[in-house]
Amino acid sequence: MSRSDFLKRALSSRVGISHQLAHYILGTNVLNNLVDDYIVMNQAGLVLELCEKYYDPNVIMLNNGQVFAKSMRESYDKQKGFIGTIQKFTVKLISKKIIGNVSELVFHYKMTGYDSSINQFTGKHIQTWEHDKIIKEEYVSI
Repeated sequence: MSRSDFLKRALSSRVGISHQLAHYILGTNVLNNLVDDYIVMNQAGLVLELCEKYYDPNVIMLNNGQVFAKSMRESYDKQKGFIGTIQKFTVKLISKKIIGNVSELVFHYKMTGYDSSINQFTGKHIQTWEHDKIIKEEYVSI
């Protein structure tokens, strides 16, 4: 919910602004904690574990505008194959932004394969959350 929608709703509500504000803040704090845990798991290289923990079974995932996966299981299986080729995984958080139920995370990745090849890239994850799960994720290379 945008801030302007929140204010309009709260001001017109019989419940009052204090109840609406408390609900909005509580929801924001919960999402912030979930996103922080997601970040920690990603930085620790626990990609498969965070997939199971945070992605809705019917998540839609896009990679640079193309459908990557139409379910958590499909995403897990694709990432499992990739993760198996990585010897060392370094992830640095560049930025974090949360507006309503959408988080925007930018990470810089550096991965060393078992063949000693190094792959570095920066990507933005735009995640839509519902009921403590990611229901849609758009990954964009930047």
